[in-house]
Amino acid sequence: MTEPSRELAAIGTLPQTHPIRDMYYGNWKRDFRLWLKDYDNMFLDILQDTVSLYDNVKPMVWKNFCTFQNTKKYPNIKIVKQNWIQFSAECLHVNYEPITFQSIGWFNDLYSNQRKYSIVFDFEWCQQEVNKIEKSNHFIHANELHSNHPNEAAHSLWANKLINESGWLNV
Repeated sequence: MTEPSRELAAIGTLPQTHPIRDMYYGNWKRDFRLWLKDYDNMFLDILQDTVSLYDNVKPMVWKNFCTFQNTKKYPNIKIVKQNWIQFSAECLHVNYEPITFQSIGWFNDLYSNQRKYSIVFDFEWCQQEVNKIEKSNHFIHANELHSNHPNEAAHSLWANKLINESGWLNV
């Protein structure tokens, strides 16, 4: 899972019954922080429902940029809590505050069009998140492991972390 803005651009291509539609356009308003939690729970629920059809599948999920905000437990899903950027910062001994979303353009659209969407915002919390995103983007744009995109060393380190997190080598 990368970042919660990804589906909005393609929402018209999703089935009418997809729960993300109600999250954006439902008849009730929800706080943005709760929206982010519900977003993660929704997609993890979908994954859980899918893998529950099989007795030999144990998925692992992670986020590249943001931290998981889910509030539910998923015993059949291995969730890597640390995101890739956070892990890269740790490898480089850089003090890093994880972010809950990354796309400022998406956030600006939601915030500027609150009548259109079923989301309300706590301005102070949002400003703190935007400040963290600015620092995160600065980190992503220029360090030994990233130059707007992770380099080969970053991919190798992250792959090793995922292999270790999965526990699949111990099977």
